[in-house]
Amino acid sequence: MLVDQAIFTSAQTAQRDGYQLVATSPGVSDDDARQLALWCPSHDALVDRPAAKSINFHPLPSGAFCISRTVPAGEEYSARGGPRIHTHCLIVSPEVFARFANDPFAVVNAAVGGGDLDVPAQLPTSLDRLPLIGRASVVNEELLKGLADELGPTSLANVLDQALHARCVALVNGPPAEHVMAGLIACLPSECRLELSFSTGLRHSPQRRFRLLAPGGEPSHHRQLSRQHGISVINLAALRDDGLDRLAAWPQAVGRTLAAGGPAALTACFTRPRPGFTLANLDSLADELAHSGKPETPLSSRPAPSKQATAAQAASLSVAQATRHGPSQTLASLQPEVLEQLEALDDAVYNTIDRQPGALENLVLLWPQAMAQLDADLLESSREQYLDYAMRVWQDRRATTADPHTAIAVLDVLALLYDADL
Repeated sequence: MLVDQAIFTSAQTAQRDGYQLVATSPGVSDDDARQLALWCPSHDALVDRPAAKSINFHPLPSGAFCISRTVPAGEEYSARGGPRIHTHCLIVSPEVFARFANDPFAVVNAAVGGGDLDVPAQLPTSLDRLPLIGRASVVNEELLKGLADELGPTSLANVLDQALHARCVALVNGPPAEHVMAGLIACLPSECRLELSFSTGLRHSPQRRFRLLAPGGEPSHHRQLSRQHGISVINLAALRDDGLDRLAAWPQAVGRTLAAGGPAALTACFTRPRPGFTLANLDSLADELAHSGKPETPLSSRPAPSKQATAAQAASLSVAQATRHGPSQTLASLQPEVLEQLEALDDAVYNTIDRQPGALENLVLLWPQAMAQLDADLLESSREQYLDYAMRVWQDRRATTADPHTAIAVLDVLALLYDADL
């Protein structure tokens, strides 16, 4: 998958001096570029804290989304004091974003893991499109469980309620804002996450209309923010357990679910696609969440994405292959079009087993292409990973419930991968 990118920082260029878009890749439209220039931060916008940085997320006019990371990057050329602020933007299409469950933090983790967001020693004047490798489970269960344990399920539900109903929520004190915002995102179906713009470490600015922010500053600054229309300030270090009854239906259901059994029921509830679902529809989903049991197959049981071992294929490249071909044959060296083919194959296999509409038909087309085009060792490692996943799904279903539909889906995949008439 290739995504467009842009860099916004302070520089002297032929066009102007000061903060500006110094470089973009060819696919960034003029409308999107103008919006990036409005949303990206300039001098002194980064909250002053140890290891200062900010992860930011907002929509763009083209229908794509900007996911960016802002960090300090040395001295200002103007010598006016304070660090130069450097923001690296990824412009992600809805199709690419869906591979990461519409979770901006998963996209950033994929890019940071490969060093793609590192501050360059010399600012470029143009950028290529960036290969973005990996995928994400629909709920980061480990992170959400840790946050629920730290804040308490009821307090987390109260924060979620305010985040859903206030125009802007400023989170102050308490756990790292990045963890809290990632946890709130995990409490929402992936389709709704597109509406929750945020910044984890920028000062409040009226021109950056984030829905969630962590503005830092002293208590006097927090009081000043709370007096502004539409801004709700939540002190995460002084949350009160006011119960769940006064909350809207969805935060209530989330609080009770996390208290009763942890995040697994959220994974079960979110696995089914809901095209067009919005935050306004959330309360209608509360009853379904309340009755969600153990997820049929948690997406977290799929091979975990990373730059070193993304998708099923590279994770199990044989020792013999590595010995024969050396590091040049590892995942990082594969051509982008091969990586895209592998990832498309992953989606087709996993979605077929999860009984997603049209997935089997897509797999029937993709697998013969993979057999004809991919390296034999890579193809075999893929097949082994898919077999392992299929068998784990089958065993999980047999241990929890009689599910003939899943058994049929697993058999369909195995029959295709091993050219058998099952």
